[in-house]
Amino acid sequence: MATGAALALLALTALAPPAELSASADRTVRLCFVPDTQHFTSSVVWLRERNSCRADNPDAPALKATQFTCSGTSCAQSPYCKGTWFDTGRQLLRNLAYDLTGQWDKEDYTGIGELDGATKPRLDPPDHPRCDAILSLGDMIDIPSFPAGTEFDWTKKLGGTAYVSNNPDYADLPDWQKAQADSIDRDFWRIIRGSGVPYLPVPGNHDPPKLYRRLTAALLFDKSPFFYKAEPTRRQQNAILFATPTGKKFCALNLTEGIVFRSTPDEVQWVVDNVGCGGGYPTILLQHGGVLGEKLLGDTADVVTHRAALTKPVFVVAGGHWGVAQSSKVMRLNALNLRRQLLLYSNWQEVALHSGGSSCQPNGASEVYSGGLYYTVVEIDPVAKRVRAWDWSPYWRSRQMGNVGTGGPSTSAIDTEYDFDAIFPP
Repeated sequence: MATGAALALLALTALAPPAELSASADRTVRLCFVPDTQHFTSSVVWLRERNSCRADNPDAPALKATQFTCSGTSCAQSPYCKGTWFDTGRQLLRNLAYDLTGQWDKEDYTGIGELDGATKPRLDPPDHPRCDAILSLGDMIDIPSFPAGTEFDWTKKLGGTAYVSNNPDYADLPDWQKAQADSIDRDFWRIIRGSGVPYLPVPGNHDPPKLYRRLTAALLFDKSPFFYKAEPTRRQQNAILFATPTGKKFCALNLTEGIVFRSTPDEVQWVVDNVGCGGGYPTILLQHGGVLGEKLLGDTADVVTHRAALTKPVFVVAGGHWGVAQSSKVMRLNALNLRRQLLLYSNWQEVALHSGGSSCQPNGASEVYSGGLYYTVVEIDPVAKRVRAWDWSPYWRSRQMGNVGTGGPSTSAIDTEYDFDAIFPP
């Protein structure tokens, strides 16, 4: 029979938090930024590569398109491709979503990369715990967005980008648009929504506004517990207020698309008014394309610099778009409000993977683009008083550029002192 002391100890044990919660002394927050995924949805190659993209298949459309002139080990093996490029992209999108949400056991690289060893079974622990929030940097879908009357002829021939229905099943879209709208919806964002991780899809110049609204409608985004507010004039559901597992709240705002459809003064004012989400919460400001140096678009600069005295809670400013394989992270001092702000640019378009060279172009026997093979993690450690940020590839399982012999750029990282609690008290 248990003694009184033993019962007391048992009661204390029952009241103690589980091991994973006792580790909440680690108050670290991890925000994840997803650069352009447009080449994963790959509308044009979906039409071109309906049957197979593998060069070891003599009937592969890519091989026929080059009149069988592709030569070299890359052309002979095409390890990056599984089935068709469209199927490959969908599988990589799912793996990306599983990696971001900490569902590593569901990642499946079967048939992709089996000849280059990039996707051998995971042996090392994950690079980081699951993300506390997942924030898009735009260009989710490979459908160019055009001002009125400026569509390319090839998009017109394929059915254009216009439609009249708001039915979230995408059934009224041309086949090439429906295929990739389904892909980014069902193979990426619905996995993230089902995980419970707060998220914010952001449109870019390859996400026509109507398709963006269609996506958020299909996701029932305005019913999400972290949804905060919609910008009224563009009808973009572009503000979330979310709490991390440790209870710290953050605000994330999308400052419209910014490349094709420049922000209006009213839209910029809406963002200024909503920085902090009504409570002065640390704010992540997103705009597709407008981030660093001379590429800091006027819309972003207006909020981050010119009106900085009114927008003090802005902590991270992030964007993608520029179509080159690179990433930059700069902790800058805002001269107007003397706040340190992390400027984050992340994009991994146009990284050549297993390309056979010019003889494989324009179609290639293996895919050239790798948009989405990397994402960026921002880690806020209030105990150590540090902010760290790095790029991570679920495909290569590395923070560095994969060993594909491309001579491409390496990924970038930052690790700097930052007293988060002093600026945003707990």
